[in-house]
Amino acid sequence: MNLNSDTSQATNSVRRSAVLDWLAPLFVFGTVIAVWQLVVWAGKIHPVLLPSPLAVAKAAWKLKSDLVQATARTALAAFAGLMLSVVFGTLLAFLFSQSALITGNMERKRRRAGRRST
Repeated sequence: MNLNSDTSQATNSVRRSAVLDWLAPLFVFGTVIAVWQLVVWAGKIHPVLLPSPLAVAKAAWKLKSDLVQATARTALAAFAGLMLSVVFGTLLAFLFSQSALITGNMERKRRRAGRRST
C-alpha cells in the first residue's frame, strides 16, 4: 500500500461522512414536511389547526417584505443586546477585578486553602 492511496481513501471517507452529516438531517426534514403535507391533504388534521407546509410557504411568500423587515428589526435588536451585554459585562468584570473587597476575600480564601492543605 502506498501513502497516496491511504490519503485518498481517508479523504474520500471524510467526504462521505461530511455528505452524510448534511444529507441525513435534510432527509429527515424533508420526510417530516412530506408527511405533514400528506396528513393535511388526507383531511386528518383541519387546515385551520395546522395549515399545510404549502399554505405556509404561500403565505410567507405573499408577506415576504414584511417578514424581511421584521427579521431585520429582530436581528438588529439581538445584535444591540449582545453588544450592550459585552460592554456592560466587560465593565462589570473590570470593576470586580479592581474591587478591594473581592480581591481581599479571594486572598483570604487562598491563604485558608493553603493552611488546610499543609
